[in-house]
Amino acid sequence: DFPYDVNIGAAGAYRLLADAPVEIAGIQAEIIYDPLQVLLVPPEAGDAASGLDMTYNDNGSGRMTVVMYYDPNDLSTIVPIGENELFGIQILREPAE
Repeated sequence: DFPYDVNIGAAGAYRLLADAPVEIAGIQAEIIYDPLQVLLVPPEAGDAASGLDMTYNDNGSGRMTVVMYYDPNDLSTIVPIGENELFGIQILREPAE
């Protein structure tokens, strides 16, 4: 689920929620947006996923890829079973100049 929450930041944020029947060791998500309408702020991990390593790439042309993965030396970084917020992305109404 990728709901929009108007109460986060100046212009709101999208949050990636997962209701997982198993633990989550890693994810890859691709966000497609209109760069003429919005600017995406770098993603931030949700509480349950804060132990995962995160990388992202925004190509500036309307495509952002987010990759999150656990530390194999620390199994406590795995996201537990159940509903958890994996990451959130705040948006701005206008792109940066």
